[in-house]
Amino acid sequence: MKIKTARRIATAFVYGSGQAVLGQILHPYRTVRAMVRDRVFLWLLAWPVIAWMIATAISRLIPKHILLFALPYPTTWMFLYIWFTFFTLIYQFFLIYLFFRFQLGKR
Repeated sequence: MKIKTARRIATAFVYGSGQAVLGQILHPYRTVRAMVRDRVFLWLLAWPVIAWMIATAISRLIPKHILLFALPYPTTWMFLYIWFTFFTLIYQFFLIYLFFRFQLGKR
């Protein structure tokens, strides 16, 4: 009985987290407003930085010759890394802006 309950809680948590992340990708304004209003999954506002850290760690763990086999030009990888970093920072600042906008708007 405890295993079924734990599985249901884990499934609900994964589903809710996935729904919040997908909502932030597809419609960030509405999703962040709902997250601030309901005070649920606020820690998911940091998911762009978490995704960047995971992608950076994975790219550091993969041997260079495998990366260069996929795209043989090292400057391409540098361009993609800089673009991904820049996009992640801009998107993270956007989510933080929306958070403070709705947080201060509640008062």
